[in-house]
Amino acid sequence: MPKQALSGKDERGRGTLRHPFRIARSSVADDEWVWRVDLEADFGHFNGKVRRMADAKGESTGIGRLSGHLVLFVVGYFLSAALANWMSRGAGSTLVFWLPSGVSLAALLWREPRQWPWFMAAALLSNGILDLAYGKPVLVSAWVSLGNVAEAVVGAWMVRRWVGQCPDLSKPRDLVGLAGYGGLLAPILSATVGTWAMRAVRPEMDWMPVWVSWWLGAAMGVVVAAPAILCFRVPSTVHADWRRVPVLLEAVSVLVLTALLASETSRIEAAGAPGMRFLLFPVIGWAAFRFGTRGAALATVVAAVSAAWSLREALGRIAVPSQGWPSLWLAVHGGLIIAGFTGLLLAALFAEGRRRESELRANRHRLEAIIDACPMALIAVDREYRVRLWNPAATALLGWSAVEVLGMPAPFVAREDVEEMKNRVDRLMAGVTYEGVDRRYVRKDGTRVDTRLWTVPLRSADGSIHSTLALVLDVTQLHRTQEALRESAHRFDSLIESTHAGYFFLDLEGRYRQVNAAWLRMHGLATAEEILGRHFSATQTSESLEYAKEVVQRMLSGEGGISGESERRRPDGTVGHHMFSANAVVKGGAIVGVEGVLIDTTERRRLEERLRQAQKLEAIGQLAGGVAHDFNNILAATLIHLGLLKADATLAPEARETVDELKAEVLRGAEVVRQLLAFGRRSMLVRRPIELNQVISGMRRMLERLLGEQVRCEFALAPSLPAIEADSGMMEQVVMNLAVNARDAMPSGGLLRLSTSRVVSRARGDAGELAEPRLCVCLEVSDTGCGMEESTIRHIFEPFFTTKEVGKGTGLGLSTVYGIVRQHQGWLEVNSQPGSGSTFRVYLPAVDASPAVPAPTPSTPPVEGGSETLLVVEDDAHLRRLLAVSLCRAGYRVIEAPTGKEALEAWKARKAPIDLVFSDVVMPDGISGSELVRILREEDPDLPVILTSGYSAELVQEGAPIQQGVMFVQKPLDLSQLHATVRQALESRLRSV
Repeated sequence: MPKQALSGKDERGRGTLRHPFRIARSSVADDEWVWRVDLEADFGHFNGKVRRMADAKGESTGIGRLSGHLVLFVVGYFLSAALANWMSRGAGSTLVFWLPSGVSLAALLWREPRQWPWFMAAALLSNGILDLAYGKPVLVSAWVSLGNVAEAVVGAWMVRRWVGQCPDLSKPRDLVGLAGYGGLLAPILSATVGTWAMRAVRPEMDWMPVWVSWWLGAAMGVVVAAPAILCFRVPSTVHADWRRVPVLLEAVSVLVLTALLASETSRIEAAGAPGMRFLLFPVIGWAAFRFGTRGAALATVVAAVSAAWSLREALGRIAVPSQGWPSLWLAVHGGLIIAGFTGLLLAALFAEGRRRESELRANRHRLEAIIDACPMALIAVDREYRVRLWNPAATALLGWSAVEVLGMPAPFVAREDVEEMKNRVDRLMAGVTYEGVDRRYVRKDGTRVDTRLWTVPLRSADGSIHSTLALVLDVTQLHRTQEALRESAHRFDSLIESTHAGYFFLDLEGRYRQVNAAWLRMHGLATAEEILGRHFSATQTSESLEYAKEVVQRMLSGEGGISGESERRRPDGTVGHHMFSANAVVKGGAIVGVEGVLIDTTERRRLEERLRQAQKLEAIGQLAGGVAHDFNNILAATLIHLGLLKADATLAPEARETVDELKAEVLRGAEVVRQLLAFGRRSMLVRRPIELNQVISGMRRMLERLLGEQVRCEFALAPSLPAIEADSGMMEQVVMNLAVNARDAMPSGGLLRLSTSRVVSRARGDAGELAEPRLCVCLEVSDTGCGMEESTIRHIFEPFFTTKEVGKGTGLGLSTVYGIVRQHQGWLEVNSQPGSGSTFRVYLPAVDASPAVPAPTPSTPPVEGGSETLLVVEDDAHLRRLLAVSLCRAGYRVIEAPTGKEALEAWKARKAPIDLVFSDVVMPDGISGSELVRILREEDPDLPVILTSGYSAELVQEGAPIQQGVMFVQKPLDLSQLHATVRQALESRLRSV
């Protein structure tokens, strides 16, 4: 197809095709398709030109046909008028048989009212010419012509008003309208005008007989001529085969007999024997019965012409006398009018009867076809419970043929249901109807079928019920489908109610119409009645409402499934989180709502948050441990420097005090490092069974001094607490940090309460998971301070997080507490509200052991040096050099090595035996201190070894277990501790030797 055709434009841009092609594909069978192509063309200017040409041609054809009809009308008018005048006595007399009245009326009824002026003019002209030709005065001729034309127009108008169109003489109503309005009422006008005109010329004339004769002649002309013309306008209601000779002979015989009877009866009546005209009735009636309206009309015309001819032959030219009543003409014309109208009426009645009979026959055939084609079984039962109607659908449903059941008791009713069926039929006969009643019937093969029936009464002409008709539908498959649907719905409801996912259904207005138990639990509701009928915004937080509205609107507009995450608001004000998946619900091609499921993610999000927090703390703990390890080397070097400086005998007393102060500051730094190691779980723990009450009691005075006078400290220690396995120093650190944190939360003073109790609780892991319940000792530290918000509580155990001003807090106090408690397999809980204080609960697992009694600390005598050879292995060059210097001053010979590999080389290159190895555990070249000890002890199993590290002994053991007999000291260590440890290790070898 050319491009311009598809686009609807020609090369000049004018429209050529309004809709070029519309192709639709419709399914005819599973593997067959029919393509329909509709083409609508609009040829624009050419199309308009063709239309105008067609209109012009039609107009030309219409004018030609009108001209032909006018010619025929004028010819018919002249012939009928000539016949009437020929039978009259000439000028100055009134005619009693005026056929042109019927011709004019028929012509106007045949044509449309817009064409009447042409026929009126033709009738007026024809009538005037005829009257002038027969010698009538011009004035009389003009008035008579006007009266005749007015009669035709008024009669045609009244008849059309009655029937609405050109009358169909095969219908009694149309025939009565034609005879009544056109034959009886309209001639009054022409008779009145004509009689008035003639009396104006002849005043002595007796006008009453003339008026009656004129009116009767015009009426007879209408009854005779108009039906004979109009009956050919519509098809005949009698289908006679005119090609058959008997039919033609019968028609000719009827016309001849009519002519003879009309002629003879008229001659006899003219001779003075009245009543003979009624002999025409049987003949005209037979013509009406055999040949319909056309036969009756033609017989009437033949009878009228024959009667007029006979009277003319018997009496001379037919005319009404100027004086007196023409009783003979009244009788003859009246009889012919009655006979003709009776024949036409009988023909119309016969046609109506045939038409109704045909309609009844057609209706019966249609009813039988409908009954046979009805897909539902139709069964009629009479009062004797016998079957009277049985269609093919009943045979297909129940198996019996119509021959087998008609007139027989209903065989499809089971024996046990016969009495119930009879009672039901009796109620139906009384006028009761059933709609959609389910019944089970028996098929011919003995199987049962589920049916649903509707009943209607069948009444006789007198209104009595003679039988009842049942429309029976097979619902066996429907029942199975309904049962399957009920089972499916039950399974669906059970699934929805048993699932842990929350289910919901929203209508088009966004209101909840269905929710399951899981959805109610998620939203903190007890029953569905609390939410059904409410808008979904009732369960949304202010932050999630707009997103929820957007999702619902997108789904109601036809978008597919949508998934995401959102928040929900519970009646108690708490907020939950969930993942959702929702879809639009479509029914009958239209969206009726939205349904979806929710998966509660509140706990998972909380666990994820705690896991992230734990991972963050672990990472920071590793960083803190590394920093503490390096810082311990610096502190160790500082302590050795201070020790060397203090050992100088020439040191002034003021300088010695300064050295002591510096040493105290270094020890304070060591305490900070210890906190970092505790936070990173890299501190050295000395765990033993202890009683928490003893730890707290031993700190009472220190806590009172630490808290100050504005904070009142209250102790509530439960008696007979079980022991816990813990490091006493770490527990003191926990209590101290919690007390300091509480003091800082009460700047204006308050109450600090420390209490202990014995509880059974669940341990929590790093991700917040719950373990089995176990016996614990709970330390509760509560204050009356400013309290904290929920957002602050979530971060208080993070390292370096603090709410204090810059310079007033390190942010390590609570994080250190958290690290120590986790090292002891415990956990913490915090409750706090702004303005209501805070409560910290520390849960520590109890052990089944007695608390250890601490041994008294022995007095340490002064340590002397020695002359042994020592191998010092330390990667920190400054610390290594200080260790060597301090040991050399004590009299030892020192060999230095920065790495484990160089230490092995020094061992192999030694010239004298090495009496002791002092090594750091963490080494940079891949050979740790423990690995170095293992290698060296393979050659000298009794070699004294001292290992040192910034980490605790437990962590050192985790990396590489310390061999038996190896001593371990944790950094930082001062000069006296170093010398004592070295001396102890050397003497242990001497004792073993």
